[in-house]
Amino acid sequence: PNATSEGCQIIHPPWEGGIRYRGLTRDQVKAINFLPVDYEIEYVCRGEREVVGPKVRKCLANGSWTDMDIPSRCVRICSKSYLTLENGKVFLTGGDLPALDGARVDFRCDPDFHLVGSSRSICSQGQWSTPKPHCQGEGNSCPHAADEDAWMMGVGGAGGVLGESPTLPTIHLPQTSSCSPQYPFNLQ
Repeated sequence: PNATSEGCQIIHPPWEGGIRYRGLTRDQVKAINFLPVDYEIEYVCRGEREVVGPKVRKCLANGSWTDMDIPSRCVRICSKSYLTLENGKVFLTGGDLPALDGARVDFRCDPDFHLVGSSRSICSQGQWSTPKPHCQGEGNSCPHAADEDAWMMGVGGAGGVLGESPTLPTIHLPQTSSCSPQYPFNLQ
């Protein structure tokens, strides 16, 4: 940016982003080269990206923008769902919220729970390096097993047609996708 009495020279938006010029139309922005002293611009990003660096810059009387020594960039963010863990805690290091490239999360479960899955994941180009783990209660062979009950259906007594084997009750167990249940009886 050049220092002039006209204000500050327009700066180019970051890759995958733009600059909001308050009170000006797109055509007006294209037609001018300088913005007046005290004018503020705001950086915005597209898609799953977040501004890193100053989000707002102000034109100073000396013809420069505030914080020009710190670049404003648009970077991909990783899913915020990794920043919480039911029955546990998440520790974010190497980055700020939201989780940006290079950020690392470490997962720890509360007492009486153990971690199923990786204890660490790293954000890289908008993706976490491992699937999100979960905390499983001690004594439960499956998460949510306490929330679902087995139920029985069948015919009492011998049932069926005379001479055939008696009809046995059918046992229906809750289905889970995250683990194999271990029950104290054989289902065959």
